[in-house]
Amino acid sequence: HFLLFTSYFFPMALFTRTPLSGAPLGGPIRYAVAGSEPQTFDLRLYEADTRTPLGARRFAGVAAFECDVAPLLRRAVRFTPTTGPTGLREATGRTIAVVAEAAGSVDAPVAASARTFLPTARATEAPALLGPMPRERLLAPGECDELTLLHDGALVVTVVATGGGAECVRTYRTATGGLSLFRLAADDFPGAERIEVDAGACGRVGYTLLPAPEGSQRLAWRTAEGSIEHYTFPTVVCETLTVAKRRARGAEGHMAVATGRERRLHLRSACEGRAATEALAGLLEACEAWSCAGEEYRPVDIVTDRATLHRHGALGTLEVEIRFTREEPLPWS
Repeated sequence: HFLLFTSYFFPMALFTRTPLSGAPLGGPIRYAVAGSEPQTFDLRLYEADTRTPLGARRFAGVAAFECDVAPLLRRAVRFTPTTGPTGLREATGRTIAVVAEAAGSVDAPVAASARTFLPTARATEAPALLGPMPRERLLAPGECDELTLLHDGALVVTVVATGGGAECVRTYRTATGGLSLFRLAADDFPGAERIEVDAGACGRVGYTLLPAPEGSQRLAWRTAEGSIEHYTFPTVVCETLTVAKRRARGAEGHMAVATGRERRLHLRSACEGRAATEALAGLLEACEAWSCAGEEYRPVDIVTDRATLHRHGALGTLEVEIRFTREEPLPWS
Protein backbone atom coordinates (compact mmCIF):
# COMPACT_ATOMS: atom_id res chain seq x y z
CA HIS A 1 0.00 0.00 0.00
CA PHE A 2 2.86 2.37 0.76
CA LEU A 3 4.32 1.84 -2.73
CA LEU A 4 0.96 2.55 -4.35
CA PHE A 5 0.56 5.68 -2.25
CA THR A 6 3.99 7.10 -3.14
CA SER A 7 3.68 6.32 -6.83
CA TYR A 8 0.31 8.08 -6.93
CA PHE A 9 1.59 11.32 -5.45
CA PHE A 10 5.08 11.19 -7.03
CA PRO A 11 4.75 10.15 -10.69
CA MET A 12 7.96 8.93 -12.30
CA ALA A 13 9.30 9.25 -15.80
CA LEU A 14 10.17 6.07 -17.70
CA PHE A 15 12.98 5.22 -20.09
CA THR A 16 11.21 3.79 -23.14
CA ARG A 17 14.40 3.30 -25.13
CA THR A 18 18.01 2.65 -24.11
CA PRO A 19 20.96 1.66 -26.32
CA LEU A 20 22.60 -1.75 -26.15
CA SER A 21 25.86 -2.18 -24.31
CA GLY A 22 28.69 -2.37 -26.83
CA ALA A 23 27.06 0.07 -29.26
CA PRO A 24 29.50 2.02 -31.49
CA LEU A 25 30.13 5.67 -30.69
CA GLY A 26 30.39 6.32 -34.42
CA GLY A 27 26.64 5.81 -34.79
CA PRO A 28 23.60 7.23 -33.01
CA ILE A 29 23.14 6.35 -29.33
CA ARG A 30 19.55 7.16 -28.44
CA TYR A 31 17.73 7.41 -25.14
CA ALA A 32 13.97 7.99 -25.05
CA VAL A 33 11.94 9.06 -22.01
CA ALA A 34 8.18 9.31 -21.42
CA GLY A 35 6.60 11.31 -18.59
CA SER A 36 3.17 11.60 -17.01
CA GLU A 37 2.42 15.02 -18.57
CA PRO A 38 4.12 17.86 -20.52
CA GLN A 39 6.94 19.35 -18.44
CA THR A 40 10.63 20.26 -18.50
CA PHE A 41 13.05 17.32 -18.55
CA ASP A 42 16.80 17.27 -17.88
CA LEU A 43 18.75 14.35 -19.30
CA ARG A 44 22.15 13.97 -17.61
CA LEU A 45 24.95 11.56 -18.46
CA TYR A 46 27.57 10.36 -15.96
CA GLU A 47 30.61 8.12 -16.08
CA ALA A 48 29.42 4.94 -14.36
CA ASP A 49 32.32 4.42 -11.93
CA THR A 50 33.32 7.97 -10.99
CA ARG A 51 30.03 9.82 -11.53
CA THR A 52 31.92 12.35 -13.62
CA PRO A 53 29.42 14.49 -15.60
CA LEU A 54 29.67 13.83 -19.35
CA GLY A 55 26.93 16.09 -20.67
CA ALA A 56 23.32 17.19 -20.34
CA ARG A 57 20.33 18.12 -22.49
CA ARG A 58 17.11 19.99 -21.53
CA PHE A 59 13.69 19.51 -23.14
CA ALA A 60 10.96 22.03 -22.29
CA GLY A 61 7.22 21.55 -22.49
CA VAL A 62 7.22 17.91 -23.64
CA ALA A 63 5.61 14.76 -22.32
CA ALA A 64 8.20 12.53 -24.05
CA PHE A 65 11.47 13.00 -25.88
CA GLU A 66 14.25 11.10 -27.67
CA CYS A 67 17.91 12.17 -27.75
CA ASP A 68 21.05 11.03 -29.57
CA VAL A 69 23.84 11.40 -26.98
CA ALA A 70 26.71 10.12 -29.13
CA PRO A 71 28.14 13.64 -29.80
CA LEU A 72 28.35 14.23 -26.03
CA LEU A 73 30.17 10.95 -25.39
CA ARG A 74 32.67 11.00 -28.25
CA ARG A 75 34.60 13.88 -26.74
CA ALA A 76 35.12 11.89 -23.53
CA VAL A 77 37.09 9.12 -25.30
CA ARG A 78 40.88 9.29 -24.95
CA PHE A 79 43.38 7.39 -27.11
CA THR A 80 46.90 7.13 -25.70
CA PRO A 81 49.43 4.79 -27.34
CA THR A 82 50.71 2.06 -25.04
CA THR A 83 54.34 1.97 -23.92
CA GLY A 84 56.55 -0.48 -22.10
CA PRO A 85 57.34 -4.17 -22.59
CA THR A 86 55.32 -6.82 -24.40
CA GLY A 87 52.05 -7.66 -22.67
CA LEU A 88 48.33 -7.07 -22.29
CA ARG A 89 46.98 -3.67 -21.23
CA GLU A 90 43.59 -2.31 -20.28
CA ALA A 91 42.02 -0.04 -22.87
CA THR A 92 41.79 2.81 -20.38
CA GLY A 93 39.95 5.82 -21.79
CA ARG A 94 39.00 4.13 -25.07
CA THR A 95 35.67 2.76 -23.88
CA ILE A 96 33.16 4.61 -21.77
CA ALA A 97 30.61 3.27 -19.27
CA VAL A 98 27.62 5.59 -19.00
CA VAL A 99 24.67 6.02 -16.66
CA ALA A 100 21.80 8.19 -17.94
CA GLU A 101 19.40 9.97 -15.58
CA ALA A 102 16.21 11.84 -16.49
CA ALA A 103 14.54 14.29 -14.11
CA GLY A 104 11.32 16.14 -14.84
CA SER A 105 9.86 19.26 -13.27
CA VAL A 106 6.84 17.15 -12.28
CA ASP A 107 7.98 13.53 -12.39
CA ALA A 108 10.54 12.05 -10.01
CA PRO A 109 14.02 11.25 -11.41
CA VAL A 110 14.70 7.91 -13.08
CA ALA A 111 18.00 6.27 -14.04
CA ALA A 112 18.88 3.76 -16.77
CA SER A 113 21.26 0.87 -16.25
CA ALA A 114 24.93 1.44 -17.08
CA ARG A 115 25.94 0.89 -20.69
CA THR A 116 29.45 0.55 -22.13
CA PHE A 117 30.11 2.00 -25.59
CA LEU A 118 32.94 1.23 -28.02
CA PRO A 119 35.02 3.80 -29.97
CA THR A 120 34.19 2.25 -33.34
CA ALA A 121 32.41 3.54 -36.42
CA ARG A 122 30.30 0.42 -36.83
CA ALA A 123 28.87 -2.29 -34.59
CA THR A 124 31.39 -5.05 -33.87
CA GLU A 125 30.77 -8.41 -32.27
CA ALA A 126 33.29 -10.17 -30.05
CA PRO A 127 35.62 -11.92 -30.51
CA ALA A 128 37.40 -9.65 -32.99
CA LEU A 129 40.72 -8.04 -33.80
CA LEU A 130 39.93 -4.38 -34.42
CA GLY A 131 41.86 -2.46 -37.05
CA PRO A 132 42.28 -2.25 -40.83
CA MET A 133 45.92 -3.34 -41.19
CA PRO A 134 46.73 -6.73 -42.79
CA ARG A 135 47.50 -9.78 -40.66
CA GLU A 136 51.03 -10.04 -42.10
CA ARG A 137 53.27 -7.14 -41.10
CA LEU A 138 56.87 -5.97 -40.94
CA LEU A 139 58.57 -5.03 -37.68
CA ALA A 140 62.08 -3.71 -37.11
CA PRO A 141 64.31 -4.02 -34.03
CA GLY A 142 63.46 -1.21 -31.63
CA GLU A 143 59.91 -0.91 -32.95
CA CYS A 144 56.61 -1.81 -31.29
CA ASP A 145 53.12 -2.62 -32.46
CA GLU A 146 49.71 -2.58 -30.78
CA LEU A 147 46.76 -4.94 -31.29
CA THR A 148 43.22 -4.07 -30.16
CA LEU A 149 41.26 -7.15 -29.06
CA LEU A 150 37.53 -7.34 -28.34
CA HIS A 151 36.61 -10.47 -26.36
CA ASP A 152 33.71 -11.77 -24.28
CA GLY A 153 35.58 -13.50 -21.47
CA ALA A 154 39.05 -14.64 -20.49
CA LEU A 155 41.70 -14.12 -23.16
CA VAL A 156 44.98 -15.97 -23.73
CA VAL A 157 47.56 -14.50 -26.11
CA THR A 158 50.44 -16.75 -27.18
CA VAL A 159 53.58 -15.28 -28.75
CA VAL A 160 55.96 -17.57 -30.64
CA ALA A 161 59.29 -16.04 -31.72
CA THR A 162 61.65 -18.00 -33.96
CA GLY A 163 65.10 -17.23 -35.30
CA GLY A 164 68.56 -18.74 -35.53
CA GLY A 165 67.18 -22.23 -35.01
CA ALA A 166 65.70 -21.30 -31.61
CA GLU A 167 62.11 -20.83 -30.50
CA CYS A 168 60.68 -18.73 -27.67
CA VAL A 169 57.08 -19.16 -26.50
CA ARG A 170 55.39 -16.77 -24.06
CA THR A 171 51.80 -16.63 -22.85
CA TYR A 172 49.83 -13.62 -21.62
CA ARG A 173 46.39 -13.79 -19.96
CA THR A 174 43.53 -11.61 -18.83
CA ALA A 175 40.54 -12.94 -16.92
CA THR A 176 37.94 -10.32 -17.82
CA GLY A 177 36.17 -9.62 -21.09
CA GLY A 178 35.90 -6.33 -22.94
CA LEU A 179 38.43 -4.34 -24.93
CA SER A 180 42.10 -5.19 -24.35
CA LEU A 181 45.32 -3.95 -25.89
CA PHE A 182 48.30 -6.15 -26.66
CA ARG A 183 51.64 -4.41 -27.09
CA LEU A 184 54.44 -6.22 -28.91
CA ALA A 185 57.98 -4.91 -28.44
CA ALA A 186 60.48 -6.41 -30.89
CA ASP A 187 63.42 -5.93 -28.51
CA ASP A 188 61.80 -8.32 -26.01
CA PHE A 189 62.66 -11.14 -28.44
CA PRO A 190 66.35 -10.70 -29.34
CA GLY A 191 67.49 -12.66 -32.37
CA ALA A 192 63.96 -13.29 -33.59
CA GLU A 193 63.35 -13.39 -37.33
CA ARG A 194 59.65 -14.20 -37.14
CA ILE A 195 57.02 -13.52 -34.45
CA GLU A 196 53.52 -15.01 -34.40
CA VAL A 197 50.89 -13.50 -32.08
CA ASP A 198 47.93 -15.84 -31.56
CA ALA A 199 44.96 -14.28 -29.73
CA GLY A 200 42.71 -17.31 -30.09
CA ALA A 201 39.27 -16.53 -31.50
CA CYS A 202 40.25 -12.85 -31.90
CA GLY A 203 42.75 -13.75 -34.60
CA ARG A 204 46.41 -14.24 -35.42
CA VAL A 205 49.00 -11.69 -36.63
CA GLY A 206 52.41 -12.56 -38.06
CA TYR A 207 55.49 -10.32 -38.07
CA THR A 208 58.62 -10.61 -40.18
CA LEU A 209 61.52 -8.81 -38.52
CA LEU A 210 63.72 -6.75 -40.82
CA PRO A 211 65.91 -3.69 -40.13
CA ALA A 212 64.18 -0.41 -40.90
CA PRO A 213 65.63 1.57 -43.83
CA GLU A 214 67.95 4.37 -42.79
CA GLY A 215 66.06 7.61 -42.34
CA SER A 216 62.65 5.95 -42.22
CA GLN A 217 59.75 7.42 -40.24
CA ARG A 218 57.26 5.39 -38.19
CA LEU A 219 53.77 6.75 -37.61
CA ALA A 220 50.86 5.71 -35.40
CA TRP A 221 47.28 6.84 -35.87
CA ARG A 222 43.79 6.37 -34.48
CA THR A 223 41.45 4.46 -36.78
CA ALA A 224 37.70 4.43 -37.30
CA GLU A 225 37.76 0.76 -36.29
CA GLY A 226 38.75 1.72 -32.74
CA SER A 227 42.46 0.85 -32.82
CA ILE A 228 45.83 2.56 -32.95
CA GLU A 229 47.83 1.29 -35.93
CA HIS A 230 51.54 1.62 -36.71
CA TYR A 231 53.42 1.75 -40.01
CA THR A 232 57.00 2.57 -40.97
CA PHE A 233 57.36 4.80 -44.03
CA PRO A 234 60.71 3.78 -45.55
CA THR A 235 61.24 6.97 -47.55
CA VAL A 236 61.32 10.58 -46.43
CA VAL A 237 60.95 12.33 -49.77
CA CYS A 238 61.78 15.76 -48.39
CA GLU A 239 61.90 17.77 -45.20
CA THR A 240 61.01 21.45 -45.17
CA LEU A 241 61.36 24.18 -42.57
CA THR A 242 59.24 27.32 -42.60
CA VAL A 243 60.14 30.22 -40.33
CA ALA A 244 57.74 33.03 -39.47
CA LYS A 245 59.46 36.39 -39.07
CA ARG A 246 58.53 39.79 -37.74
CA ARG A 247 60.27 42.67 -39.49
CA ALA A 248 60.88 46.25 -38.52
CA ARG A 249 62.81 49.18 -39.92
CA GLY A 250 64.84 51.48 -37.77
CA ALA A 251 67.69 53.92 -37.98
CA GLU A 252 70.11 51.09 -38.77
CA GLY A 253 67.91 49.62 -41.51
CA HIS A 254 65.69 46.51 -41.61
CA MET A 255 65.69 44.04 -38.74
CA ALA A 256 64.00 40.60 -38.68
CA VAL A 257 63.12 38.50 -35.65
CA ALA A 258 62.01 34.88 -36.00
CA THR A 259 58.75 34.29 -34.12
CA GLY A 260 58.02 30.65 -34.97
CA ARG A 261 59.00 27.74 -37.17
CA GLU A 262 57.26 24.70 -38.65
CA ARG A 263 58.93 21.52 -39.84
CA ARG A 264 57.20 19.25 -42.38
CA LEU A 265 58.05 15.76 -43.62
CA HIS A 266 56.87 14.34 -46.92
CA LEU A 267 56.68 10.55 -46.54
CA ARG A 268 56.25 7.75 -49.08
CA SER A 269 55.17 4.21 -48.22
CA ALA A 270 56.64 1.01 -49.61
CA CYS A 271 54.92 -0.63 -52.59
CA GLU A 272 51.87 -2.26 -51.07
CA GLY A 273 48.86 -4.26 -52.19
CA ARG A 274 45.41 -2.75 -52.45
CA ALA A 275 44.30 -3.81 -48.95
CA ALA A 276 47.36 -2.30 -47.24
CA THR A 277 47.09 0.94 -49.23
CA GLU A 278 43.43 1.27 -48.29
CA ALA A 279 44.34 0.77 -44.63
CA LEU A 280 47.07 3.41 -44.81
CA ALA A 281 44.61 5.82 -46.38
CA GLY A 282 42.95 6.03 -42.97
CA LEU A 283 45.80 8.36 -42.04
CA LEU A 284 44.21 11.12 -44.12
CA GLU A 285 41.04 11.14 -42.00
CA ALA A 286 42.60 10.25 -38.65
CA CYS A 287 41.73 12.69 -35.88
CA GLU A 288 44.90 11.79 -33.97
CA ALA A 289 48.34 10.74 -35.20
CA TRP A 290 51.82 10.42 -33.71
CA SER A 291 55.42 10.18 -34.82
CA CYS A 292 57.06 7.16 -33.14
CA ALA A 293 60.66 6.89 -31.98
CA GLY A 294 61.08 4.06 -29.48
CA GLU A 295 58.91 4.85 -26.45
CA GLU A 296 58.34 8.46 -27.53
CA TYR A 297 55.12 9.46 -29.30
CA ARG A 298 54.98 13.02 -30.64
CA PRO A 299 51.62 14.35 -31.91
CA VAL A 300 51.60 15.23 -35.60
CA ASP A 301 49.10 16.74 -38.00
CA ILE A 302 48.42 14.97 -41.30
CA VAL A 303 48.50 17.85 -43.76
CA THR A 304 47.67 15.77 -46.85
CA ASP A 305 43.98 15.70 -47.80
CA ARG A 306 44.23 13.78 -51.08
CA ALA A 307 46.17 10.67 -52.10
CA THR A 308 46.24 8.21 -55.01
CA LEU A 309 45.20 4.78 -53.76
CA HIS A 310 45.36 2.72 -56.93
CA ARG A 311 47.02 2.96 -60.32
CA HIS A 312 46.28 0.38 -63.00
CA GLY A 313 49.00 -2.22 -63.47
CA ALA A 314 51.15 -1.14 -60.52
CA LEU A 315 51.48 -1.70 -56.81
CA GLY A 316 50.32 1.28 -54.81
CA THR A 317 52.27 3.72 -52.70
CA LEU A 318 50.79 6.31 -50.37
CA GLU A 319 52.38 9.71 -49.87
CA VAL A 320 51.53 11.91 -46.91
CA GLU A 321 52.88 15.15 -45.51
CA ILE A 322 53.02 15.66 -41.75
CA ARG A 323 53.87 18.50 -39.46
CA PHE A 324 54.62 18.43 -35.76
CA THR A 325 51.84 20.01 -33.73
CA ARG A 326 54.03 21.25 -30.90
CA GLU A 327 56.09 24.31 -31.66
CA GLU A 328 59.84 23.91 -31.65
CA PRO A 329 61.66 26.23 -29.24
CA LEU A 330 63.51 29.00 -31.03
CA PRO A 331 67.15 29.69 -30.20
CA TRP A 332 67.67 32.87 -28.21
CA SER A 333 70.01 34.28 -30.83
